Amino acid sequence: MKKVLLLFIVFVVLIAGCATKVWVEAGGPYRNEELGFCAELPQGWMRVQSAPYLLATRDGLALQNIAVERFDVREPLEHTQKRLQPGMTPLEAAEVALDNLALRPGVNDLETAEIVPATVDGHDGFKAVCAYKDQSEIKYKTVYCGVISGPWFYAVRYTAAERHYFQKDLDTFESVLSGFRLTEKASND
Repeated sequence: MKKVLLLFIVFVVLIAGCATKVWVEAGGPYRNEELGFCAELPQGWMRVQSAPYLLATRDGLALQNIAVERFDVREPLEHTQKRLQPGMTPLEAAEVALDNLALRPGVNDLETAEIVPATVDGHDGFKAVCAYKDQSEIKYKTVYCGVISGPWFYAVRYTAAERHYFQKDLDTFESVLSGFRLTEKASND
């Protein structure tokens, strides 16, 4: 019995040690040369250390998160048959991006409250505000901003539980969005 307890404790310590290496403090300047962007991340937030995109949260991914992803416009998106194309207008790109979002697992009954033109780092883009429910019927709101730059589509999103968290961290997201910049690599690919 003592051996089993000891093995269990060792297992828990190892798992905890691995988990702490996945998340790192996010506050301050963030630069991702591979994806071609930089941003100023909020103090007190954590981000996934190694992922093919930026994912940050303060209180937990299910409560609120900010994500930045980059998609090659020449490749199909994962969840939709619609395609992004170089030279699309921002509102055409919004239609494709939101269709892809609506078809993601765990996103049910996506409703778009507004889609408006927006400037993202000086580039013509869009800003959409959407609401949906997850599989547990929890309501979420998302601010989804997107821009096509050369062969890349950049998505900058804020998602939070509609109740309490969405409004609480909306200004934080707006600050991250205003500091979001495409780097030289983004335009050279």
